[in-house]
Amino acid sequence: RSLSVASATARVQNVEALVILGDLFDGPRPSPQILRRVQEIVETIPTIILAGNHDQCSDAQGDNALAPLYPVAEVIDSPDVVPVGGVNLLMVPYHSGDYTEYLSEQVGDLASQCKDPLSEKILCFHAGVIDSNTPKFLRDSQAAITRDALFSLSDQVDIRASFAGHWHNARAWEKGNKEIFQAGAFAPTGFGDQGINYGTLYIFDTGTNDVEFHPIPGPR
Repeated sequence: RSLSVASATARVQNVEALVILGDLFDGPRPSPQILRRVQEIVETIPTIILAGNHDQCSDAQGDNALAPLYPVAEVIDSPDVVPVGGVNLLMVPYHSGDYTEYLSEQVGDLASQCKDPLSEKILCFHAGVIDSNTPKFLRDSQAAITRDALFSLSDQVDIRASFAGHWHNARAWEKGNKEIFQAGAFAPTGFGDQGINYGTLYIFDTGTNDVEFHPIPGPR
């Protein structure tokens, strides 16, 4: 229901593409019924889906639950540049090991592949963002990058905005003309997870470089 409302909202707002930042599914073997419903939803709008750790069986390309969506969406399970609406989306899926090192390597390589280097670069990736308010038990996670390291990376390759999946709480940071958004989850994932501050659709306006926030009702 959350995905359906998000897709409908995106269509009303005339977006050129809907980007899902990973963990579309909560495990690598979703039921046939869920797969078919997701296929029906993403067919209604150009959709780009990043592979998250919950979608994956392994880091290997194609070894994830997103394969049945290949005919109806653009599935990103290896780093890639996707031009949309005059901007370059630098897409980096989840990868095991030290994600900070991995992200830095991949972003540098992707930035060099942009066909129009003067176009704005938007980074979409699947890992957490650490700052001084991050809970202690998450700060040592390998699947994360510090806010300061991400801003430094943004300066190096001139990334206008970064959108992070993976961690469930929504956060945002700003430094100069650079912005970072930890998008948060759409729906709760288990008992005790009440989904507070969940369910936001972010719309990046390529004309003004502004980001709009659209709360998405759902099963929370």
